Amino acid sequence: MNEQIKLLSQLQEIDSELDMLKEELDFIPEEIDKNKQQIEELKKQLEDKKAEIKKIQLKHKEIDLNLHTKEEEIKKHRIELNTLKTNQQYKALLDEINKKEQEKDKLENEILILFENIDKLNLELLNQQKENKNKEIELNNLISQLETKRQNLEKQISSLEEKRQKIAEPVRPDILKKYEQIRKNRDGIGITSIDNGICGSCYIKLPQQLINEVQKVNVNTDKFELVFCENCSRILYLKDENEIKENK
Repeated sequence: MNEQIKLLSQLQEIDSELDMLKEELDFIPEEIDKNKQQIEELKKQLEDKKAEIKKIQLKHKEIDLNLHTKEEEIKKHRIELNTLKTNQQYKALLDEINKKEQEKDKLENEILILFENIDKLNLELLNQQKENKNKEIELNNLISQLETKRQNLEKQISSLEEKRQKIAEPVRPDILKKYEQIRKNRDGIGITSIDNGICGSCYIKLPQQLINEVQKVNVNTDKFELVFCENCSRILYLKDENEIKENK
């Protein structure tokens, strides 16, 4: 096989692997961000629950203060009953005391309901804290695994890029430029082999004359010209030296 073609085919193998590794690497930051967002969402859920509890506690404090005021008012009115001179005044104040007592009962019921809600929310908070802790551990482990995977991918990519540079050095600049242009425009594939008379990338049946030209390139080391697929424009080469014979 022509040395330039051999080098291009080696480059293609490395470039295909690099493309795959880089695509995998590009995907990792997004996954890490998703896991971090989930952790932040778990924290927000806890903060929302705490805020809800605090809101109810403040309401409880407000109602408790109102209750204390009602109790003082009732106590004061009961003392006033002993100072009244007419039955009409006595009955009016007694009605007021009964009204205050009903308001006091209503406040006590509200406080009881708030206590129950606070107990329920505190239990939910405790359970959620335990559950979130386990989820955070799991998510942080995933992040750690992704970070390790990223480091390994970066090492593999760096190693392959060094290998690629060494292989690319002996390639003629014009040939390398053409290969890279085709790769850019053809989904990362710049050179492809012929398999049973078919282009290895676009899978069309190639004319025998074109295959003959590729065969000449394979064996010609003095005069060298690239041969391209008429359909996908990729550089063609033969892996099997007997391919030309089989297609005659």
